[in-house]
Amino acid sequence: MGTLLSYSLYSSILLSMLYLTYKWVMAGENQHRYNRVALWLIYIVALTALPAAEWARGFMADAPASVPMAEIDFEDIMVSVADQGELVAPAQPLWITVLLWVYLAGVAATLFQTVWVGLRLWRIISRGEEAGRYGGKIVVVTDDGGIAPFSWCRYVVMSRKDWEEDGSMILVHELQHLRLRHWIDLLMAQAVGVFQWYNPAAWLMREELKAVHEYQADGAVLESGVGARQYQMLLIKKAVGHRFTSLANSLNHSKLKKRITMMYNTDTAPSRRLRGLALLPALAVAVGVANLDVVASVIDDTALASFVADNGDDATVAESAGVQPVDEIMLPPSEKSADATDVEPVRVAGGDVAASVSSDGTSCEPAAKPVEESAGGGDVTEVPPHEVSETAEVVAAPGDGVSASASSAEGKVAERRESSRHTYGSQPYTVVESKPQFPGGEKALLQYIASHIRYPQDAYMDGIEGRVVVSFVVKKDGSIGDVKSIRKINPSLDAEAERVIKTLPTFTPGMLNGEAVDVWYTLPVSFKIKKDEIKKDDSIKEEKTTAMTRSLEKVTLYQGNESRTVPYERIKNINPNVIDSISVTKNDGRPEVNVYLKSV
Repeated sequence: MGTLLSYSLYSSILLSMLYLTYKWVMAGENQHRYNRVALWLIYIVALTALPAAEWARGFMADAPASVPMAEIDFEDIMVSVADQGELVAPAQPLWITVLLWVYLAGVAATLFQTVWVGLRLWRIISRGEEAGRYGGKIVVVTDDGGIAPFSWCRYVVMSRKDWEEDGSMILVHELQHLRLRHWIDLLMAQAVGVFQWYNPAAWLMREELKAVHEYQADGAVLESGVGARQYQMLLIKKAVGHRFTSLANSLNHSKLKKRITMMYNTDTAPSRRLRGLALLPALAVAVGVANLDVVASVIDDTALASFVADNGDDATVAESAGVQPVDEIMLPPSEKSADATDVEPVRVAGGDVAASVSSDGTSCEPAAKPVEESAGGGDVTEVPPHEVSETAEVVAAPGDGVSASASSAEGKVAERRESSRHTYGSQPYTVVESKPQFPGGEKALLQYIASHIRYPQDAYMDGIEGRVVVSFVVKKDGSIGDVKSIRKINPSLDAEAERVIKTLPTFTPGMLNGEAVDVWYTLPVSFKIKKDEIKKDDSIKEEKTTAMTRSLEKVTLYQGNESRTVPYERIKNINPNVIDSISVTKNDGRPEVNVYLKSV
């Protein structure tokens, strides 16, 4: 439901800006058909802009490239803070929970009112008497004299008195509503009203549609030969009576003065239709407003909202995310203990890095050497303590899309044997009362990185793998600063990891003694190339292996003016959609394969 609220907020911003522009430059023009189309376009753009943007991003991500898309597999995402030795799990703010409940209550109430009006309409129609049929449209008369004439779907409804006194004029008016299917417009407007019940522009848009409907129906009556004065007297006489503003077109629409004035207006010059182009810059402004940091932060927060604010402990939060909690501590690289004798190792998720931390909470001199074998096997390497907060793995596999998941491996959960304290100094803090929080929590951080990171093309072609550890500071205003790779493996991989970190939106800053402070944050990112697992019977595989395949060791890849030679096994990992052509030649009895890739 949080996604629905987030989508509603985004579309309401666009709808409001576009409506205001329409009202300013187009509402008073005598170009009713054109205005009706413009109002429909406003609805379509406002409601589809966000899905279209997401689709476009996905399409661009899925567009042919030199390498497959990356599959992101995140492990053990946890960042600890010193709060009596316990990990503080991020909780959903109470205001988001309240906002979600209020929004859904409004949707339910508005939907109930809409259904109630629809039932009343059907009750009146079903109890009325059929007085005739005109081109498939049914005229229904009722003995209730307090009902103003209206039309809906394929029915024209009026009181028996109106049918006998002014039936011909009323019928021309209402049949025009049905011919132009105005009731479909009202269904759309009411649906948006339910969806955006809090947005005045949603209801004002419905009124603009109804006004255009009445202008069109009034014009049809005058074109039929009815005198303008006679028809205007009818409208004045029918200015009272029950109206069904939600779903039906009523003859006694409230904007009577504007309707009479419009009858005397001349048609708008075709050149004035260019005023509708003002909607384009209005759309650009609306999108810009929706993407302002403060606005986007609220929209992102509501997207992950749930019905209940989760204030559970870290074990509950971690279990719901599918991960095991990791109790760790972050220290800046510049803080070193003068005495490195009283230290205890900290095991880190993955079993391949560790930080030595003295019992007083300060870091000792980092040494790039193996210490002891981890529970999961392999060497454990000492690194600066601020390198051990989170772990992300980027895996490239042929034809895969982008996905994010959280998992933990048995025997590789970090342990802290003794609570640590921070030695205060001029550097950004490493232990705080309240840690920095990504908008929406760790799950949202996973989703953000998964949607933005890509396995670099040249690194993939060269088969380069490894872990990049990126360190950065979450500043007191929530912005990201001091982004740098503190463990580098390849310029392209280093740059990609840093690029994604630099695009992170504003965090909720860390707090210490009631004040926002700068806090160190790190994110190790592992880049791996996933090998295909093809399980076949060895004997069958041997029979199908030709001498040419056995002798083929390398292939040459060409893209634009660049070329590179890669092992033959790598050709299986290339997305077929990016291949332009393949040529095979013989050189001294050995095959040479050239693969030409499409330009990006």
